[in-house]
Amino acid sequence: MDDKKNLLLPIILGSKESEKELIGLLNKVDCESMLSVMMANLLITTAEQGAESEMGSNFALIEILAELCIPNFGKNLGAIVTPWESGLCHDLLQKCLTGRMFSKFDKSSPNSLASSLHMRSEVVRGSAYPEQTRNKILQIQGRFDNWFDDNIGISPTRAIDIIYCLNEHLENNFNKNKERFREAGKECGNKFISITAFGSDDIDEKEFFTHFKDKESATMFGYIAQMNGEIPQIFPFEIQELSINPPASKRESDALKKLIGISKETYKENIDIQRHPLYILDSGKVLISNISHCLDVLWDKYESVAKSTKPFFDGKYQRHKSKWLEKEGVLLLEKIFPRDSIFHTLDYPDPDKASGNAELDIAVKWGPFLLLIEAKASQFQFESTRGNVGSLKCDIKRNIEDAYKQSMRALRYIESTEEAIFTERNSGRILSFKKTQINLIYPISLSLHHLADIATELHKTRELNLFDNNSYPFSICLADLEMILKTSITPDILLHYIKKRLEILSVEEDWSGDELDLFGAYLGFRLNMNNIPNLPKNSDFTHLSFSGYSEDFNRLMKHERGETSESPQMNLSLPDEVLLIFDQLRKWDDDEARYIAFALLDLDDDLLFTIAKAINELKKSTIEKDVFRVCSFSNDEVVVSISGSSSATLPELINRTSLRSSIEKYRKRLKKSIGFGIICHNQGSSPLFDVAQYSEFEWFPNSEFDKLLKKEPNMVRLVTPNKIGRNDPCPCGSGKKYKKCHFYE
Repeated sequence: MDDKKNLLLPIILGSKESEKELIGLLNKVDCESMLSVMMANLLITTAEQGAESEMGSNFALIEILAELCIPNFGKNLGAIVTPWESGLCHDLLQKCLTGRMFSKFDKSSPNSLASSLHMRSEVVRGSAYPEQTRNKILQIQGRFDNWFDDNIGISPTRAIDIIYCLNEHLENNFNKNKERFREAGKECGNKFISITAFGSDDIDEKEFFTHFKDKESATMFGYIAQMNGEIPQIFPFEIQELSINPPASKRESDALKKLIGISKETYKENIDIQRHPLYILDSGKVLISNISHCLDVLWDKYESVAKSTKPFFDGKYQRHKSKWLEKEGVLLLEKIFPRDSIFHTLDYPDPDKASGNAELDIAVKWGPFLLLIEAKASQFQFESTRGNVGSLKCDIKRNIEDAYKQSMRALRYIESTEEAIFTERNSGRILSFKKTQINLIYPISLSLHHLADIATELHKTRELNLFDNNSYPFSICLADLEMILKTSITPDILLHYIKKRLEILSVEEDWSGDELDLFGAYLGFRLNMNNIPNLPKNSDFTHLSFSGYSEDFNRLMKHERGETSESPQMNLSLPDEVLLIFDQLRKWDDDEARYIAFALLDLDDDLLFTIAKAINELKKSTIEKDVFRVCSFSNDEVVVSISGSSSATLPELINRTSLRSSIEKYRKRLKKSIGFGIICHNQGSSPLFDVAQYSEFEWFPNSEFDKLLKKEPNMVRLVTPNKIGRNDPCPCGSGKKYKKCHFYE
């Protein structure tokens, strides 16, 4: 810890010096203009350039600037901010932000969950896409518009309308004027070329243009100079003058400013600027910061207002919020699972209380897989995102641990009886099954709010003494589940993702990334270490950080907004030959096919590609009469055997596939075995394989199988294809050599 402090001390001290220099700069300029100009640079210009992944820190820079500018509002009014001043301001803000982030190491262990959350809170803004938070506010808090309007002067629906109108005002005004900014830039660039080539009679003008190294830098200067001169007049806006129907009243304007705004009069030292994303100028006009974060703050503020009236909050408000979350969870699950496999609000015998009943929010039974889902609509406090240990522990307990305990109660009931019976309360539908019919059960906690990436790092909550025996649920927020289910996935893929997400909580390496980054990584390599591109073999590393994998989700939302014409294709990154195997298993759609698909997803790419190649090549082969050609492949957990014949009947093929699968399982002493049977050289509309079998049980000695293994060479002709060579054609069909395509060293 001391070593880290010493290493970070120069950064922190340098940041403090930069903040002093920045304050000195702001004392000389029009701070209202500077804030307007920098918001245009950081919120709109950067976004226009397509740097979505770089926008996060920009929101934090705006907040640091607002915190320093607001006390100086009204000074030096009308002074134009030069490009030199705005450029210097940007550089100093970057240094200030870096120092503020790393100063958190002075307060707690840098490896603790609280410390990492505090650092992250300095940069990360927006818990969901704005459309999602907007919908949450309208659907939950908007139901009580009249109550909020009576109590604070503005309803959630009207606040949303005003915020969106303000945001559109900024974007539209910038777009209407940016061509003039560009023309001013071109004029400045051409002037540079003219003076460079022919000189100038104006000594000051000639001296001025010596500051530019080329036409591009002069053009950029002209663009920024024009923008800096106009933005302070066209960005700030009076709420009552917005084009909404009906127009915002003074009562509504004042209420919104009081709710989420900050002005020179309401500013005080040590105020948390993050909780005030509406900046009020001396004239009463306003500037709005990042809309996603603004909506988060709006939700929190209305939640606090509701809490101030306990009967209302504990009654209608909380009941509606909880039921809405459960209903939305069911609607999302219906996008991927059959409706008759989903059950909502189930009653079952409480295993902990004699003759008592317990409740489960949602259950999904998909063949041999069972999801036990508890939905929690508790608030995730701002203090928790800032690393406050007390509120953090409380919020994790209410949103995740309590849900986990409730789903584990349902699991205890299942384990206590031969046949579990759950009854859907409203419809009377029965969900019943024998526990021997269920292969995997996943407890899931569904939260209303994004939990600052804690859901993907639950193992770090050990320091808070949460979760007994280091056992964790799959925890996900509603917004992230919605985004994941917008992709082209099937139930087996979602279930396998849940499995892999839970596994990374217990591996030696530390995996970090938010839900959408990890899911994007899953689509790329199924969170399998052996599939990670360019990862050195046998490398000694302790941390894997995933970022940028969520970019396709950003593109997807841009497409849904109509900003782009092309929607990204978001599905598993696997060759067509492999995908054909999964396609056929999904068409069969029985329990055995589901087992097999789930098990195949667990294989590393090398083995999966080799199996696909063997199936395709055997399908095309012509095998002499009464001969079965077989091959097998295995790892430490499962053996996959393939049997093919050109002359066998289907019953014969079923028997041979079963025999081969059993022999290979026994030979390898493994728990799991998959067998494929193929009628070879049968093209046209015939399936890729005709038989698929799955077995799973512990290996044990068997004298009959020992005898079969001794006789086996006389029973079948055994052909085992070689492993794909580095210089062989890649089985994905790309035409490249295997080493240049899907082979990773």
